[in-house]
Amino acid sequence: MFAVLTTTAVSRIQVGNLDLGIIIFYLLAIVGIGVLAGFVRKSHSGEGAHYFLADNSLKWPVIGLAMFAANISTVHLVSLAQSAYTSGLLYGNFEWMAGFTLILLSLFFAPLYLRTRVTTLPDYLERRYNRNCRDMLTIVSIFSAIVIHIGVALFTAATVLCFIFGIDSGATIMGLSPLMFFILALGVLTGVYTVIGGLLAVVWTESIQTI
Repeated sequence: MFAVLTTTAVSRIQVGNLDLGIIIFYLLAIVGIGVLAGFVRKSHSGEGAHYFLADNSLKWPVIGLAMFAANISTVHLVSLAQSAYTSGLLYGNFEWMAGFTLILLSLFFAPLYLRTRVTTLPDYLERRYNRNCRDMLTIVSIFSAIVIHIGVALFTAATVLCFIFGIDSGATIMGLSPLMFFILALGVLTGVYTVIGGLLAVVWTESIQTI
């Protein structure tokens, strides 16, 4: 999946001071905006709706931008791009079909969720069936998100950063391999503002990243 970055003989990209400054400023700005969202959220009451639902104050433009960023990651920009390079437009069918399924979601399923005020799929299963169904889907969803989606995205992003900075695989950063260092750094940076700011921080930062 990641053969393009690891085995292709390509000259190293030269990262100048201006490039490095832009990268650092961008990362710090994203974290700062996410943390700022936490202070905005704390100006309200401490109920869970403020943390998990941004107090239902989000409008459709930022929701659309955030949904785009949530569905497009380094997995697409690196892994799927490499798969398309080796196998052709076959891998584009997955993304094209998403358009039809999203239309069905918006026309038939979303109105039902809005009327019943269901916020998550596990919540829906509990109302439709029982608590055991909810707990089972919650466990599967968390495991899948961490191991499959987030894990692969962090690994791909760390691989890209190692390539951009021209760091050899045998080098170490603070006693860690370059891949592990960048995976931990990215995980901590995104985790800080997500924990502090909740959904509002995630939507603000993802909207900026989409642009």
